[in-house]
Amino acid sequence: MSEPDIQTTLERMLQSSIDLCQTLLKHNETFYPFASVAIDGDIQCIFNSEHEHREYQIIEQLEQEIWERTHQVQQSLSVLVYSGLMVDDRGHKRDVIVCDVTTQEGEQQQIYYPINFACSNPQIGTPFTSD
Repeated sequence: MSEPDIQTTLERMLQSSIDLCQTLLKHNETFYPFASVAIDGDIQCIFNSEHEHREYQIIEQLEQEIWERTHQVQQSLSVLVYSGLMVDDRGHKRDVIVCDVTTQEGEQQQIYYPINFACSNPQIGTPFTSD
């Protein structure tokens, strides 16, 4: 994949992930972590294995699954999605969706999407990154 293809694929993966989160949050104020990988341009979803029952290790299990699917391929991109809580400098807490993006080269970035639960229909805000 060329650089524009990678960016387009990443944008599709992020938008699809956020759309899924929006749907899940309409029914519940939380969701289980999930991931997506693009392998040589083919986007695949990864959800927690049903035979694994240790909820506290879901993220680690997804990271392992991402590695197993991507470590021997030419081009890959992954997005691991989970909910989090951020605290700003003034101590204000904010619910966020965290998207851990990793390229085949090992470059990593975290993108945060704020969640507003103030109304009956949770809204996902404009993404930001943290320095």
